[in-house]
Amino acid sequence: MSKIVLWSGGMDSTLIIDQMITDNPNETVTAVSIVSDTVGKVRLDMEKQVKKEYLKKFGKRIDYREIKVDSQMGARTWQMPIWLCHVAPYINDNDEINLGYLSSDGYDFWNSKEKLVKAFNSLMDLQMKKAQINFPLQYWTKGDVIKDLKKRKIYGLTWYCGMPKKGKPCGKCMKCISVKRWSKYPDSGVYV
Repeated sequence: MSKIVLWSGGMDSTLIIDQMITDNPNETVTAVSIVSDTVGKVRLDMEKQVKKEYLKKFGKRIDYREIKVDSQMGARTWQMPIWLCHVAPYINDNDEINLGYLSSDGYDFWNSKEKLVKAFNSLMDLQMKKAQINFPLQYWTKGDVIKDLKKRKIYGLTWYCGMPKKGKPCGKCMKCISVKRWSKYPDSGVYV
């Protein structure tokens, strides 16, 4: 059985990896990144850079795998189903797949999560596997995630900006504005 984290290099998935390597000191965590150059070269470079820095610091505990795909993962596309479809052939029996998806990420989290779990379970049934899907941070807010990342001293080893400029967050996109708000008021409500 492997513990697998679908790792974007973002705050949530990086926190899950860090929690797992801290809580399971004798185990290796498998981090799988689904990489598509359709997200744009600047953002792709930023994702690669933070992953490289994180792996430099903690890489001995992480089995990192990168799957390159040509799927359109635009602003209106929910990445989770796309990622799960691409990682499915690499999942073994009894593996544990962990997604960094928070209930505060979207208006209809619970309905979407239920549909995703049903689709995942159907896919595993077709492959005659008993893998399971987990959402370790589902009850966390983005403020909780930011506080924990800062406490662990890994906040700078994550990305969040949708339109980075010269390798740095733009400070103007919706994600940058949300992160500023959550950093300043980490306990202020549920939704970004």
